Amino acid sequence: MMNAGKNCARCTAALAQASRIISSIEGEAITSEGMLSDTNTSFGSYHLCLSTTESFSPMKLVFHSPLARQYLVWTFLFGTVLTLVITIIEAAVQYSTRTQELEAELALIIEKYPENLSLALWQFNHRQVEFMLNYIIDGTSVSAARVETGTEEFSAGTLPSKNTIQYAGSIMFTSAGRTHELGKLYVDASLDPIYHEVLQLVIFRIAGNFVQSFLFVGFSLFVFHWLVNRHLQALRDRIDEGAIEDPKQPPFVIDRYSFMHTPGDDLDRLVSILNDARCRLIDRIGQLEAAYRDRDDLAQSNANMLKSISDTLHSLDQYVSVFDSTGVLTFATRSEGLDEPGITDLLAKPHKTLNSAVAACEEFDMICESAVEVPGTTTANQQQYRLELYSSTKRYWVIHGIVGADGAIGITAADITETKEIERRLSQSYRMEAMGKLTGEISHDFRNLLSIILGHAEIASTEDSAEAIREHHEAIHNASMRGIGLVDRLLAFASKAPLKRVRVDLNGLIENTQKWLLQTLPKNIETELTLERDLCDVTVDRTMMENALLNLIVNARDAMPQGGKLTITTRNWSATETEIAAKRLDIEPGDYVVMSVSDTGVGIPANILPRIFEPYFTTKGKSRGSGIGLAVVHGFAEQSGGAITVTSTVGSGTTFTLSLPAVVAEVENPVDSVTHEIPVDATRGKRILVVEDEIHLLEIMKRQLTLKGYLVDTAENGELAMEMLNRGLAPDVLMTDISMPGTVNGIQLARFSRKMAPSRGVVVLSGDAISLGQDRYDLHPQDILINKPVLMNNLLAAIEEAMKKSTTAA
Repeated sequence: MMNAGKNCARCTAALAQASRIISSIEGEAITSEGMLSDTNTSFGSYHLCLSTTESFSPMKLVFHSPLARQYLVWTFLFGTVLTLVITIIEAAVQYSTRTQELEAELALIIEKYPENLSLALWQFNHRQVEFMLNYIIDGTSVSAARVETGTEEFSAGTLPSKNTIQYAGSIMFTSAGRTHELGKLYVDASLDPIYHEVLQLVIFRIAGNFVQSFLFVGFSLFVFHWLVNRHLQALRDRIDEGAIEDPKQPPFVIDRYSFMHTPGDDLDRLVSILNDARCRLIDRIGQLEAAYRDRDDLAQSNANMLKSISDTLHSLDQYVSVFDSTGVLTFATRSEGLDEPGITDLLAKPHKTLNSAVAACEEFDMICESAVEVPGTTTANQQQYRLELYSSTKRYWVIHGIVGADGAIGITAADITETKEIERRLSQSYRMEAMGKLTGEISHDFRNLLSIILGHAEIASTEDSAEAIREHHEAIHNASMRGIGLVDRLLAFASKAPLKRVRVDLNGLIENTQKWLLQTLPKNIETELTLERDLCDVTVDRTMMENALLNLIVNARDAMPQGGKLTITTRNWSATETEIAAKRLDIEPGDYVVMSVSDTGVGIPANILPRIFEPYFTTKGKSRGSGIGLAVVHGFAEQSGGAITVTSTVGSGTTFTLSLPAVVAEVENPVDSVTHEIPVDATRGKRILVVEDEIHLLEIMKRQLTLKGYLVDTAENGELAMEMLNRGLAPDVLMTDISMPGTVNGIQLARFSRKMAPSRGVVVLSGDAISLGQDRYDLHPQDILINKPVLMNNLLAAIEEAMKKSTTAA
């Protein structure tokens, strides 16, 4: 049995040897005169007879075969354990039976003899009592018997010291109808004879089974060797001689006696498997030999292909570098004529991460204009990054890096200076086109407003009634305010409108809008609000926010002429650098409030989507849209420190997403929102120096301030105002325009005034687009900056605020 396992192992080793032969053929050169020159040999005409004449020696098989030894040991162990179990069961049964018989015998004695003993005791016949006790011992298995009467004791036999069974019974005698207890009878029996009988049974059983197991194992070893093991030895010997890898040898066949052979048994299947494996081995060797003969041609073809790829890469306008996983440069296109030291150095080093590439750009004195992980390409197998650089030679470059799963790196660099210039010119062309449309629209709107103002002014000059004149003045005022609104709208899409920032509850604003929105939207449009409960507030111009929401709702309505669903959602968003880069937003990381307006309308075609925020671009026609609404929303978003994005699918709908910075602190209202009336008594005697190069505006402001009780001095430029201050004029407040002709502007005049009188109040007027802050003009923190045109109440409020600050500073 042991040799059988060993021979099977040798057969398996032969198959492994065949596998090694295949591997050696694949890795080494095989000539056309190789071992398979006769692979077409027919095996049907050969018969390999395996010799099986080796004589059987059981002792040799046991001592030379570990498997046989294990078989012998386990068989003996099994036989021994089985014998022990059976013997123990038989011994237990025998012991139980003999013990029960002994107990029954003792019980019978206790039942039978007390009657005879009672008469002898009643008659005081002691000899009769002793005779009967000896009779009990001689005729039964009892070892000792005794009678105890309370005063006397009679005994016979020897009491065993251990392993005994004792029974006892009362000796009763009946006389004259009365029963008397005369004593007790005790009988004891030893268990030793039973123990010896059981032990003898166990010894005979074990010895018999040992002989039986030994004969069985020896016979089974002989049968197995004769039927199986000798044939396996023959197979092993032929395999050792190299028959399995020699294609000239015939197949394996076992020669067995017919009366001991069952066709298709395990040995036949083993030989069939070996022959099949041998045939497949020969076929595989033939295939490998044929493949090797084509290897040179394939290698040459690959070399030609690599050369073609290399030539193609060298002919491109891009520069390519390839590094292996250890960072060694394995391929690089020629860099003749590349006069960019930074790009050359960047291509010479493997940069596996975006941060590494960005750091290298800074090291090589190049400005990194943008650097992002390429969205949608970073996977478990590879990652990509893209950088746009501005080099020291004033050229634009784009760097694209790919890092494979095995750590190999590919880096490309392309000069995109000409592309950038084309984009700039195209952007300028779009800007000029928009400017032309914008100029025409501004001209039309302002001509209408001027016509209203002039018409009312002319009619007012002919009116006699004060009430009629007041009505014309009110109409002129309203038209002027509409002109201010028009300017604010135009500045909004240019991201330059002066916003009046206040803290706004966006959810509340949307809910208030919905109240009247349901009255204006068609009945075939369903509305749904999904508002986050704990939404942060935002700091925005409330009017512009309402206007932005209205523009987005109107766009959604126009996109659903056949009806649909309008959905407005809000949520908080903590924006990270990675998320901002992935969404390609021009905002800073931080907390934002996100509002989305979605419709299920017709959608926006992909070729139009990039232009929807351009001023005066519209697909609705002149009768339905001016093309300025989304431009205003875009300008409002950027000026508020946020961003707006759009996603659309034709036939499914469009979603506009507006992201605005979440409020971080209370926001004070700007000065120009103060509209309370200031008493004349509080202003009388206060001197104001007004500096304005527009004569008519200067006269208007002088009359306004004089009517309110101020003492007003005027100057038409900065030089004249400086001269007046140098001559000793000491106003309480200096009010000056920023942009004036001459060598002294409003900023310089304000600094000059504060140098002469640090506690003097300063109000600065600007006709430019401002954001109600001091940073842009580098003003003193106590200076008040307001935007033209200024209503009288706002002008007076600014002067009052300037005087308060000057008093505090003093």
